[in-house]
Amino acid sequence: MKILLTGAYKYTEGQLSRLKALGADFLYVEDEREELSFDVSAVDAVVCNGLFLYNDIKKFKNLKFIQLTSAGLDRVPAEYIKSKNISLFNARGVYSVPMAEFAVLGTLLILSLIHISEPTRPE
Repeated sequence: MKILLTGAYKYTEGQLSRLKALGADFLYVEDEREELSFDVSAVDAVVCNGLFLYNDIKKFKNLKFIQLTSAGLDRVPAEYIKSKNISLFNARGVYSVPMAEFAVLGTLLILSLIHISEPTRPE
């Protein structure tokens, strides 16, 4: 299987070694905003974020699988992917914990401001 990995995710040496041990043949592109300078027609899988904003997905003749590194699906040509039966996965839930923490922070901030602005009551 030929996999195209992009700089949208920072891989460790251990992760790359495991891919090699599984028999994966992978290519790595640091900046997915650049036009790819090699033949992508044999690529089976891609791990990316905005690769298809800058490179034509139709050149990926053998593509079967796309893993996005973000939660959104707005950076890929969804209709084309669906029409070609390409499996598409995103990083669903990746922002759940940070958003929950932000909501709690906002609530605590509002409560502290209410407490500060509340007039002192005589006892």
